Amino acid sequence: MSSTDSLFQKPLKEELFEVALDYFDTGKYDQAENILNQIILKTPTANSFHLLGAISYEKGLFQKALKAFKKALKLDPDHIESSIGLSIILNDFGNYEKGSEVFDKAHKKLQLEKPENQQLTHQLVEHHNKLFELYKSLHEYEDCLYHLKKIKNLVPDQSKSSISTQIVSCLIKLEQFSDALSEAKILLKNQPESVQILFQTAKLHFQLDQLEEAENLLDIALNLDPHHTEAFQLLCDVDEAIINQKKLSQQQKELNLNA
Repeated sequence: MSSTDSLFQKPLKEELFEVALDYFDTGKYDQAENILNQIILKTPTANSFHLLGAISYEKGLFQKALKAFKKALKLDPDHIESSIGLSIILNDFGNYEKGSEVFDKAHKKLQLEKPENQQLTHQLVEHHNKLFELYKSLHEYEDCLYHLKKIKNLVPDQSKSSISTQIVSCLIKLEQFSDALSEAKILLKNQPESVQILFQTAKLHFQLDQLEEAENLLDIALNLDPHHTEAFQLLCDVDEAIINQKKLSQQQKELNLNA
């Protein structure tokens, strides 16, 4: 065995990779890349190609990053980190359909194999959020909703309410008022004294012509915050609708009697 080969016995090879990783974490990308190229020359691994791809991405060398992630996945098709990296690059290149396909596969693998991996979970949340913001800017609310639901499944319980609020907004944009109301009711159950959630839920009841439910929630909201102008205005609209509803009902009764 030559002296060069002896440098790549398994323990030392792993030590070298850890050194490269330390360099990467401290922003010393050139030093990390030099070590990785030595490792890859002798014993290429999915981890080494993935880290090389991450370095290339940080340096703005996106085509090089794309090739590195693909090589990592060729060595290990189940390498979740490289799947995430590849999906990010594809989305950066505007290939959203392929990026989402790769990303969804990585998401499923993570849920099945590494549910406790907080770092990967954070990467998934960040990527879903990036895609959510993209589709929001394009007014593609179905896609927004898809990514928000993925985020909600990944974040801890204390963060779910803010995601649910955005889900409600998306559902309203899509005019899926019944689904929006169901989501709003869950929010209200967890935060029964939130004036804004009371108002939003009342607004949905009003949209669905459920006037008494809307009136009750608005009364609670205005008891908590008498100066909530939107709630007051909506209550006026609800009261007017109730009066008109009663008038129509009375007119219908009179027509039935005269028939």
